[in-house]
Amino acid sequence: MTDLENLEDLEAVEKEVEKVEDVVEEEVEDDKDSIQAPKKYKKADKEDGRRKEKRERTPAQKEAWKRCLEKRQAQRDARKENLKKEVEEREAKSKKNIEKKIVKKAVKVKKNQIVEQLIDEDTSDSEIDDIDIQAIKSLVQQRRAKKKEKKQTTKPRAEPKEEEYNDPPQPVYNEPQISFF
Repeated sequence: MTDLENLEDLEAVEKEVEKVEDVVEEEVEDDKDSIQAPKKYKKADKEDGRRKEKRERTPAQKEAWKRCLEKRQAQRDARKENLKKEVEEREAKSKKNIEKKIVKKAVKVKKNQIVEQLIDEDTSDSEIDDIDIQAIKSLVQQRRAKKKEKKQTTKPRAEPKEEEYNDPPQPVYNEPQISFF
């Protein structure tokens, strides 16, 4: 083909493209006309007539609302009372526990004082009763034994057991069950 023929073919193709573009532009313009711009929303006023007046409640509804409010207040008061009771009970329990601990401590201190007095009296007096000395010795031995027991129980820690470790069991594969509903 020659250049002249190529030029003629190009001009023909360009004319066809222009026709197609014109058709597409017309369709787009038609679409623009058919789509309306969004309207601004205007809130309904009493003057518009679009807004309805709220109905007034019936006397039965008003009474039901009053009962509801009274019941709600009663439940609030009951919860407050229960909470106060629980708090008082907890405080009373904690006070009792503290008092028990104080009494135990006081008894322990008093016993120690008595033992110390007996030891002081026995060493200061030239007349020593065999019964008092034996009682004191037995008390001292008991206390030492208790201390040793406590130390022995706290010192040895649980040593890891030397067991044969087997491989963990392998999971069992079950074929899935297929069910159609």
